[in-house]
Amino acid sequence: MLRFSFLPALAVALSVATAGCSGDNSTPNALMDGSVASAPPVELEGVSDSAVLTKVHTLDVRDIDPGSLAADCLVGPARDERPTGQLVERIGVNGASVTLRDGSGLRACDDSAGPRVENRRWCGGAFGQLYRGHLGDPRLDIGGCNKADGLRLGRACA
Repeated sequence: MLRFSFLPALAVALSVATAGCSGDNSTPNALMDGSVASAPPVELEGVSDSAVLTKVHTLDVRDIDPGSLAADCLVGPARDERPTGQLVERIGVNGASVTLRDGSGLRACDDSAGPRVENRRWCGGAFGQLYRGHLGDPRLDIGGCNKADGLRLGRACA
């Protein structure tokens, strides 16, 4: 069974990578949902760019609240999926994502603060096939997701 115990470390790593993509070393002061961006409680060795903690929330698919990111993903890009077990909602500086597991792998719905086609909430998605319960080939989404300044934003389904 796939476990999401790596998520807190992944959340910090993703926020570092996202902050570094902008070329701006100033520390962001807010996450995409408007909440305060916090610095990691420890110094990250080898990281010279600014870093902030992202919000990560895991929940069982049976406990999805109407109006949540997960509910919106399941009526949007993942409408034909039948998720099982736990799913992950993540809110970062430049975007938000929902990652869920279905019968064939991991699927992610991606959102950003930037412009998008037809004013849709979800600007991209990624899929990674599971092999014996492990993600063997993570996929990068560089679809229609842009930061607020219009620069392209990439994410990995990992």
